[in-house]
Amino acid sequence: MPFGEQGILVYRLKESTMKNIGFNNVRLNMRKGKETMGYGGIFDLRPASPKSMQIFEHDISGMYAQFVNGLTIRNFQLSCGADLHSFFTYSIEREKLNDLVIVEFAGTANPITPGNKKISIENSRCRK
Repeated sequence: MPFGEQGILVYRLKESTMKNIGFNNVRLNMRKGKETMGYGGIFDLRPASPKSMQIFEHDISGMYAQFVNGLTIRNFQLSCGADLHSFFTYSIEREKLNDLVIVEFAGTANPITPGNKKISIENSRCRK
C-alpha cells in the first residue's frame, strides 16, 4: 500500500469556488517519516493563499476538506502507523462542506487519538 507522511488536503478560501470534487479508489497508509516531528501538525498552503494564511498549525487527518460544494469519496482505504504523533487525528474531517458522499470507506485513524476506532461507511450521504 502506498504511504505518506501527511493526509489529503482539499482546501479553499471562502471567497473562491470549489465544487464537484471526487476521489475514487484511494489507498493511503499514513506513517511517521524522518521530517514528521520537525514539520508535522501544520497546513502549508504556499504559494496559493494570502501570506497571513500560508502556514498554520492544524491537526492532520487522512482527508481534510473545507469550503467544498460537492465532495464524493469512493473506495477510500486508510491505515495509520502505530507510531504517529497525536496531531494525526481523524480519518475524514470536514468543515463548511455541502453535499458529502462517502461510499465504501474503510479505515483506522491514529490509534493513539482518544475515541478513534476502526470505522467503515457504506452507501452514505451527508448534506448541509
